[in-house]
Amino acid sequence: MKKFYLWLLVPAVLVTFSSFAQAGEHKKTVTVARFKNKSGWAGSWDIENGVADQLTVALIQSGQFVVVSRRKGKQGYKSNRAQAGPLDTAQILIRGTITEFRNSSSGSGGAGIFGFGGGGKEAKVRLRLRLVDTATGQALDYIKAEGSASGAEDAARKALYKAVKKIIKDTSKIPFEAKVVSVSGPEIIISAGRENGVYIGDTFGVYREGNEVVDPDTGVQLGHDETRIGMIEVYEVHNSYSKANDMDGQGFAKGQVVRGAP
Repeated sequence: MKKFYLWLLVPAVLVTFSSFAQAGEHKKTVTVARFKNKSGWAGSWDIENGVADQLTVALIQSGQFVVVSRRKGKQGYKSNRAQAGPLDTAQILIRGTITEFRNSSSGSGGAGIFGFGGGGKEAKVRLRLRLVDTATGQALDYIKAEGSASGAEDAARKALYKAVKKIIKDTSKIPFEAKVVSVSGPEIIISAGRENGVYIGDTFGVYREGNEVVDPDTGVQLGHDETRIGMIEVYEVHNSYSKANDMDGQGFAKGQVVRGAP
């Protein structure tokens, strides 16, 4: 199956994205799974991976996230981040579905990114996204976006642009989280670093997750009970991880949740 070429967002779009920046906030780490195609469109072009790739590029260009690319393996999605092992922790997984992919192009505009003409009559692309907490599997948000244009390439670009704007806006309400990678005496390594906007002197709360909290009537998972372990302060920052000292508390352990200090 063929893949289509990635396109880059124009500077004007990046300026618009920058208006959503949350000053002083740490960047959340996200990853994008392969899209599902439920549009009924079938062809020789791999739109499931293609749209996911384009969303990944758009999120990177927004400058609002640390984006971990992923490859599908026997055990599911694995990180392609430079550092291997427990540092490869995405806070949010974005799963997407292409619910409509209609191209009414006359075919006169060349191949385009989807392998057919970029110009002609109106085309429409409609997407549905689900943002998932990678630690709990709980759905954090649902987003719908669509785009209409003279060709499928422009329609997809508009739909993805709207999707990224909504992702930036909605994730600003979700607290930043990372994980404890390792503990050695008073030294604690966490899975967030310079690329997440972490600086020396930043303080975080550390929490131990407890039992699942489930609605007894619907069976829906509402979250996890948690216990605050203590506070840590960053003293050394690397690109994708940081070292911190414990300020108070005890019982720090690998896998515990790190969150902005209250």
